[in-house]
Amino acid sequence: MTLRCIFANLKFTAQRPLPDTYPVEPKTIGEHIRKKRMDLQMTQKALSKQFIVSENSITYWELGRSQPLLQFYPRIIAFLGYIPFEKKGDTLRDQLHYARIITGLSYKKLGKRLGVCWDTLRYLEQGKRVPTEETVQKIKMFLEEVL
Repeated sequence: MTLRCIFANLKFTAQRPLPDTYPVEPKTIGEHIRKKRMDLQMTQKALSKQFIVSENSITYWELGRSQPLLQFYPRIIAFLGYIPFEKKGDTLRDQLHYARIITGLSYKKLGKRLGVCWDTLRYLEQGKRVPTEETVQKIKMFLEEVL
């Protein structure tokens, strides 16, 4: 009788199997978002409210149908708790591109912040223009703040 009571009070717990759509090794930003959202047992609707976007935006990001706009990257990085991509190189243009993305700054917004023509920043990132020493110094100061 005593054994029955002990066994009757036992509870077995097991982890649910991961859904087929769970990205075990995420590669795209959408897969990183989906993995974190699923880990938190959060719906796309709840996440869309957090990011202030449509539910379709979250779906499209997760499925790779579209990429988040640059302005959403800081929120995405905060949500994930890490930066979901690596810096591609150590040149000034690589560092500028990386810093612009993690801060969510467009060429125009960064140009205004640095007091530099936004076209100059765009052409610099594309490797089509060599910046002046003054521009280089402004960019380096920005990079020190961000990176």
